Amino acid sequence: MAETIRDAGFRATKPRLALFSRLTKTSRPMSIQELAQELAGKVDQVTVYRMIDAFKKAGLVREVHLRGVRPKYELTDPRDDHHHIVCTECRKVEDFVGCGAEKMGKEALRQSRSFAAITGHTFDLYGLCKECITK
Repeated sequence: MAETIRDAGFRATKPRLALFSRLTKTSRPMSIQELAQELAGKVDQVTVYRMIDAFKKAGLVREVHLRGVRPKYELTDPRDDHHHIVCTECRKVEDFVGCGAEKMGKEALRQSRSFAAITGHTFDLYGLCKECITK
């Protein structure tokens, strides 16, 4: 953990280590408010904002925009092309892999008159989780 932070050009301070540690232990994107609440007593909310912004610029964290909610954040893993499925009722979020973006990107470029390359993508699905569908 400390090595990853240092490799990104930061000192491995206690607040940075606490934030990075919290992000490694979650299986869902988290808002700055959620992170600040979980790190209360160790890191104040303003510092969480600053660290998230710095981590985002360094490529350690990516911002996730899920419909109807504030931006959330998760660790970036260049080897992991995962996406999210979101319950529109309770807002539960789960990861999934296998969106077929490469094939879609090639088809989009074939149809495009203006674009020459795809450099990234986002893909999220929305629906009802098993608990909400039985309510």
